[in-house]
Parts: sequence; structure tokens; C-alpha cells
Amino acid sequence: MTSQKSTNKKSVCLISIMREDFRHKTWMLALSILGNLLAGPVAALYYIGRMNIAYERYVIKGNGVYNQAFDYVMNLSELTSVKYDDCLQYLTRVFTWAMLIIAVGGALIVGLQGFRFLFQKRSVDLFHSIPVSRRKLFTATWLNGFLLWLVPASVGSILVFAFFAFFMKGAFCAALFGKIALTLLGLSLCFLITYHVCLVGVMLSGNTVNAVVVSLILGLIVVASSTVLYALQYCFYENYYVPSYLYYANPLYVLSPMLTPFVLAVHWSTDSIIVPMYYWHLFAGTLLMVINLFLACHLYVKRRSELAERGLEAKPVRILSRAIISILSGSTFAIILREFDDSRSGWMVFGLLLGTFLAFCVLNVIFHASFKAAFSHKIQYVITLVICCVTFFGIMFDVTGYAKKLPSKDSITGITLYAGALSSSSAQYVMEDGFLRRERNGIDWGSPIHCTDADQIYALLSACVSEEADYNYSVYVIAKVHTKWGTYYRSYNISQNDLRLLEPIIEKKEYLEENYPMESLCFGYPETITISSSLMTERRVLDQAQITQLVNALHQDFEDHHTVKDLLRTSRAFSLHMYYPRDNKSYVNVYVDVPYWYENTIGLVSEWYPKKNWDPSLDEIVSMDVSNGMDMRRNEDFLTVLFRKYGYDAQGNPLPEAPVERYEGNWEEGNYSQVYWDFNLTDVEFLKELEPYLIWGYYSDPLTSEYAFLGSAHLEDGGTADCYVRYGTLPMEILRKIAENANYGYYYEDAEKIYYD
Repeated sequence: MTSQKSTNKKSVCLISIMREDFRHKTWMLALSILGNLLAGPVAALYYIGRMNIAYERYVIKGNGVYNQAFDYVMNLSELTSVKYDDCLQYLTRVFTWAMLIIAVGGALIVGLQGFRFLFQKRSVDLFHSIPVSRRKLFTATWLNGFLLWLVPASVGSILVFAFFAFFMKGAFCAALFGKIALTLLGLSLCFLITYHVCLVGVMLSGNTVNAVVVSLILGLIVVASSTVLYALQYCFYENYYVPSYLYYANPLYVLSPMLTPFVLAVHWSTDSIIVPMYYWHLFAGTLLMVINLFLACHLYVKRRSELAERGLEAKPVRILSRAIISILSGSTFAIILREFDDSRSGWMVFGLLLGTFLAFCVLNVIFHASFKAAFSHKIQYVITLVICCVTFFGIMFDVTGYAKKLPSKDSITGITLYAGALSSSSAQYVMEDGFLRRERNGIDWGSPIHCTDADQIYALLSACVSEEADYNYSVYVIAKVHTKWGTYYRSYNISQNDLRLLEPIIEKKEYLEENYPMESLCFGYPETITISSSLMTERRVLDQAQITQLVNALHQDFEDHHTVKDLLRTSRAFSLHMYYPRDNKSYVNVYVDVPYWYENTIGLVSEWYPKKNWDPSLDEIVSMDVSNGMDMRRNEDFLTVLFRKYGYDAQGNPLPEAPVERYEGNWEEGNYSQVYWDFNLTDVEFLKELEPYLIWGYYSDPLTSEYAFLGSAHLEDGGTADCYVRYGTLPMEILRKIAENANYGYYYEDAEKIYYD
């Protein structure tokens, strides 16, 4: 074995070593030039060409910019600003990501191939016989690897700047240069983070396969562990929830160096940066990059020449990596087989055993570079399997009580609720300077509801985690709970019985104004209103006095009916189509459904149009599709199900409350689980019998709905209109007629088909 240091350390200079090493890496330089050329200058030229085509539609005269119809659009300085914004958007999103892919790919290549001589004994002896210290040899090879990417990337970035500077005709040159230089600096950091973890993998390994596997394990093991943990929690915890934007903001991801560059790129290319998390990722990623560099150098200096052509000699790394990957593999196989058939736990257990066994054996072969070692380390396998089972089934059965987490009342500092069912469609607009201007960016499920009352929050959370709650009718909410020790997210189904606990949190002026701005008069008065019925016939209100009167009536109804129950219910006697002006002479269209219990609004419209038929009359109906479906109990017949659907028991007595639409339970093979029916009604006399009970419009209530869908009417003019009936009001004779005439079928769970009588 050669010595680690030569006695004549200064006989060969660093530049000479780099020049000799570079002669064997020209193919890497060619790949780097090609990749950076395509991702940088070529892509930029293509984008500039497309922008030029877009801007050719403008005509410039003097200081004015006009469209093809010679209408004034903007002045010349404004056009320059628009062009700069387009350039900036390209550099922030397209250029950053395209160059990042080349940087990470280049780091993997030079990291895994830059020290490839370490995998052959003869090459190791040859290189280490050079009269130079190992540290200097490491420095020269490391620098070559970095420069192989940096020089082409820098030249490509300069060309991109030149192209954009020419496109902008010299405007905003300093800003463009600063943006490109900052991007290149960030890409250099991303390159080095990936590069160094690959070097650590190479220094621990005796062959290329081991270097690749170890680098991937070191580079991705934390994100792989986090992903499996998320999957386990989603599979077994009904109330587990993590917002999508927090996936890339996980503070532990910086321990997965191959993911960190992409995490940083998300920050750089996203407008809404989570500032504290960004600085943590930046700092921790840089720190890990430096640590891996010193670790790689140390491992190289201390590396034994006999390691070449072997596997993974670092026993602690081997044991730990093999155990973690086997546990993750077993959990993943178990989750996959559970998703195929969650009713048979045997397959899940088989997947867990198979996954751990395969991963353990495959890694044995790789780490020992021998197929004979596949079934070695049996005791370590048993210990790994036990740890995997304890971890998996501990999460599955929630041994720690994590899914039912209930903080102490003293530690609660607040709660933020997101209740999509309680958000109005108008919540997507905001007012600025008296005008309805733009859609609000934010979380899809609506505005958050904040509360800091510890007693109210504790009572709500206690009900949410209670095992005695009845969730046949429930409201889905997402909660971010704030405590003295931090925050956590959960998704809850709040049952009808516990709905009262939401009232003090939701029925606040701030929440109503944020989520129901039209009804609560926060947007003022629209310029025009169109009243639309279920027939899609319209009446347009232009008189400002009438508009004021109508909106005030709507507001009064909202004040009278803004309880949690009323906010959850949805219906439409008719809708108001409101036109709010923007400052640029255009309009924002806002629709508000007026429910049947808004007596002030409905009374006012009926007073204005006493002869107007807002709903279809009998002579307009050509035919009606009476159709619906419902779950069946065992041994029920179709007539019993039909009775229950519309509010009666099997004997024809009215039910005390709306029927349960869905029954959860184990259906034996061959038993019916669902029934569907359809009846095309054209009999005029039958329509006359139905007419007094029909309510036209739309109805929805996530709790106890008072209405059931009956069918859709086809009208003479080709339109359709849906109709409902109140539970317990449709006469039994009519239901029997429907049962006699309807085509109905059953859904077999075992055959997954519908068979019709």
C-alpha cells in the first residue's frame, strides 16, 4: 500500500495535476457545454422569439403604444416595464429550473465519476504513487469537477444576459445582470450540495454500484423516511393533515442533500416564500454542504487502497443504511398491498415481510459485492424486522395516541379553522378603493377562522377526537391548533350534535364579512342586477333605487339567517347576478343564490313581478325523468327503500328526521347494497298529481336536509329544470305509482355490476 503522503509534496503543482486529470474528463466537459447551452442560451432565444411575436401586435408612435385597431394601450415606458416583467418571470421560473436540472445532473456525473480511479486497485496505486499529498490530489480533482460545470454555466448565463439586454435595448441591464448573477450563485450552491454528498458516497465505496447506492441513500434517506411516515399516517389516521405547501417546507428535508437543491429552487421560483423556512433551508443546506466536503476529504485521506473493487467497508454505515432502507421498504410494500385490499390484513403483513426481506438481501449483495452474502447477517435481519413491525403496527394502532391528540387547556393559545362548507362563492373577491377588483389568492377552502378562547377551543377539540361522535351528518373542517409548544394540523369531521361548538367561532362579524361580503353589504351596491329563475329566464334591474332596495332586503335576510345551520344549507328559489364595476370600465360578475327561506328578498321580487312565473308551469313540461338512488338494508324491497328515501317508514308513517343516505357495514356477497331507479314520466294526469309538491331549484344540506331530489323536467324550449320535494309530503299513492312504473336495478358489491329487473 502506498503512503498517504509523499516525501516530496511540492514536486508537482496543483495546476499540473488538474491539467492531467482534465485530459481524462473531456467527455464530461462536452456534456456540460451541451446541457448548459440548451438550458441557457438556446431556451432563452426561443422564449425571446415568442415574446417578439407577442409584442408585434403593438404599434409604436412617438411615446404611445397602440393595438392593431390603433386604440391607445400604454406609453413606451410602460411597455418597457411589461417586457422587463416578462424577462424576470422567465429568469425566475424557466431559467432557474432548467439550469438547476443541468447542475444537479452534472453534480451526479462528476461526483460519481470524478474519482473513478478509486474503484480499480492498479489505478489507485498509480495515482497515489504521484509525488503529491492526497489532500492536494483531492483538491485538484474536486476543483476540476466544479469547474467542469461552473465555466459552461457561467458562459451560458452571460450569453443569456446578452440576449435579454439586446431584447430590452439596454433598459434594466443592471437588474437583469443582478438577477442572472444571483441565480448562478444559487445554482452553484445547489451543485455543490449534490456534488459533495456524491463524493462521500464514493469515498465510502469500493465500486461504482456501491457509490451510486450509498450516495442515493445519504442523499434521499430523510425525505424517503418522511414520505413513508406521511403515507402511514394518511392510511391509518383519519384526521391527519398536512397542507401541500408544507411538504417542501419540511425543515428536515435539508438532511436529504439531493432534495435540498429542489427545495431551494421552489423558494426562488415561488412568489410566496415562507421566509423563516427559506433561511433555514439556505443555512442548513450550506452547512451540510461544508460538512460533507470535509467528510469526503477526510475519508479520502484515510482511505485504504485495499478498499478498491470491494463493497461498503464502513460497518456502521452499512448496518444503519441497510436497516433503515429495509424498514422503509417493508412499510411501503405493506401500504401498497393494503391499498389493494384493506379488508384482509394478511396481505399487509405479507407485504411487510416481503419488503424487508427483499431490501435486506439486495443490500447485502450490493454492500458485500457478492451474491453469496444475500442471506448473511440473519440476527441483524431479525432485529430489523422486529423494529419494522413495532414501528408499523405502533403507527397503525396509534399506540402513542397521536391521531387523537388533545392538548391541555393551559397549553392552547389559539386555533385556525378552514371550513370549506361554510365559505361563500363570493369569498374569492376583495374590495380596493371602493371597487371589486381581483380574486384573492389563498387556500382553496376559503378564509381562515381564528379563535383564541381556550375554553371554546378545548371543547371543540374534545368533541372532534371523541369516539362517541355521530358522523352520519358532519361538517369537514381543517384545524391548525396553536399551543405554547408549537402548532399542528388536523382534519376533523364535526358531527351534527357538536355543531353548536362552531357557533361562537363562526358567527362573528369578521368571518361573515370576509366570506359573505355581498350579503353583509361589505361590497356596497352593484351597478346592475339580473334576476335568474330555475328556467333561466331573467329580469334585469337597472334602477338604482330598486337595486338598493333589493340588496338591503338580501342583507336583512342574511342578518336573520346567518347561523351555522343556515350557512351550511344551500338552496335556490332564484339567483341574483350582480355586476360590480372595476376602475377600468369592466365588470366583475358575482352570483348569489337566494334560498326559499329569504322571505324579504323573495317577497320584494314577487311584488315587483306579480305575474312572472319563475318556475316551470305544467304546460311547459314535455316530460320528467324521475330518478334517484339509495343504499339498501338487508332484505329490503324497492318500495321500502323508495318510502324511506322520501321520508316514510315501511308502513307509510312519516320519519322523525331525514333518512340516512348511506349505510356503512359489511355486505355479504350476493346481498344488495344499493338500488337505483329511473322513470320517464309523460302522463299529464300524473304530472298534475305531482305539481303541488314540486319545488324547483337546488337544495343541499350537509346535515339534515329537509328536501329530496325527485327528478329533472324537460321543457318545450329544450331546457331542463331540477325539482325537489319535502320529506314526508309526497303522498303514498304517488310513491306507489312511481314504484310500479320505475325501472330499478341493484348494485352487487361482489360483481361490481348493476342488474335491472
